[in-house]
Amino acid sequence: MSKKNLWDNFLRKKNNKKFLYKKIIKNYLQLDRKYKFNQEINTRFILKQISNIKKKNKLNFLPVGIKDNINTEILSTNFGLKSKKKFMIGNNARVVDKLVDLGGIIFSKTTCAEFAVHDLKKKFNINPHDSNHIAGTSSTGSAISVATGALPITIGTQTAGSIMRPSSYCGVYGFKPTFGSIDRTGVLKTNDLFDTIGLLSSSINLLELVFKNIHINGTNYPWTQNYKTQYHKYKNKKKIKIGIINEELNIFKKATQDVKQFYNNFKIKLKNFDLSIVDVSNLNKFHRLHDVLYKKSVSYYLKNYTSSAKVVGPKLKRMILEGKKVSTKNYNTKLDQLNNLINLETIKLTKYDFIIVPTTFSKAPLHNKNEKDDCCLIWTALKLPCITIPFFKKNEKLPYGMMITSRMYNDYALLDFAKKISAISF
Repeated sequence: MSKKNLWDNFLRKKNNKKFLYKKIIKNYLQLDRKYKFNQEINTRFILKQISNIKKKNKLNFLPVGIKDNINTEILSTNFGLKSKKKFMIGNNARVVDKLVDLGGIIFSKTTCAEFAVHDLKKKFNINPHDSNHIAGTSSTGSAISVATGALPITIGTQTAGSIMRPSSYCGVYGFKPTFGSIDRTGVLKTNDLFDTIGLLSSSINLLELVFKNIHINGTNYPWTQNYKTQYHKYKNKKKIKIGIINEELNIFKKATQDVKQFYNNFKIKLKNFDLSIVDVSNLNKFHRLHDVLYKKSVSYYLKNYTSSAKVVGPKLKRMILEGKKVSTKNYNTKLDQLNNLINLETIKLTKYDFIIVPTTFSKAPLHNKNEKDDCCLIWTALKLPCITIPFFKKNEKLPYGMMITSRMYNDYALLDFAKKISAISF
C-alpha cells in the first residue's frame, strides 16, 4: 500500500490504538535514525493522549508532527537552537490545542532551521529521494517526516517559502492557506506581515480534513464565511480561468531547463482550461521589498542574539546585522510600496480562478549549492493561499513541484481543484 493510501485509510481503521502502538512509533523511530527529522518524541505522552480520548471525534487519533517553532506544553520548543535544548515553553499554541480538542495526537516535534530562518545543517537536511541533495529550508523536518511515511501530516510555517520549497523538494503536498486562516498565537514571530501556519502531507484528503477543522471560524469571525461563498462560486463556474507565467517574470529566466520543459509539458495537459499569461510587471518587484522587510523584522525580534557566534549561525547573524542597518524611514517606505503593490495585484489577479507555476525553479539543489529564487515569497507577501503538488517523472529520482495559487479565502476551492490537477500523470 502506498504512503498516500495508508494515511487516507487511517481514519477508517477501527483499532487505531493498536495501529499507533505497534506501527507508527516503531516506524517513526526507525526512519528518524536514517533521516534525522525528529526534534523530540515522548512515547508516554503519546499513549496518555490516546487513553484520554473517550469518544469518536473528527481527527480520530490522527498523529500530527509539530514544527519546532510552535509552542507545545509537554514537548520542548527550541526554535531550532542548540542553546535552547529541551526548553519547556509551558503552554500550547492555539493551533495545538485545537488539534487536541479534535482528537488528534500531538506525536512529535520536527526539526526546523534556527528561528525558522534559512536552512538546516547537512546532517538534518537529508532528501529522502537522494541524500546528495537538500530537503529544503525552514520546515524541512516536517517535510522529510511526511515524505518518508513516518507521519501522515505535519504543521509547518512559512514566511517566505518554508512550506512550499521543502514540500517540492521532498515530493509531498504543502499547503499555505490564506494569511491569518490559522491562529498564530503561541508561534515564534519572525515577521507579522508574512508568518503563516500551514500543512504538509502525503495525502491531499488529510490536508483538506485538517484545514477545514482547524482554521479560524465562527460568528465572531464573519470574514470566514468567505471560504464557503468562494467555494460555491467556484462550483458553479462553467469554465475555469488559469493564469500561467513566462520569462517576463525575471526570476523564471534563471530556472533550470528541465523545470522549464516540465512546465511546458504541464501546460499542454491544461488545454481544456481557459489559459492566459499573467502580467508579471509588478511581481518582479516583490523580492526586493520582501528582503528589506523580512531582514528588518528578523533583526528586531532577534536583536539580542548576535553577541555570541555560538547562539546563531553565520547566515542568520549576517541577516540580523543587515536588518539593523535598515532605517525606520526606509522600512516604512518599503512597507508603503508593498501595500500599494498588494492592492494593485489583488485586483489584477482576481481575473483568474487559479494561477499555476512551478513551485521551485529547480529540483532539490545539491548540498552547498544555493536555491534559485522562485514565486513562493511573492504569494506569501500577497497573503494568497497556495498548494504545491508533487510529480514524479519516470527514471528521475527527484520530484517536481507544481504550485497552484488563488485569491484570498478561496482555500476550499483551491484544495478541490488541486485534487483534479493531481490526477495528471507523466
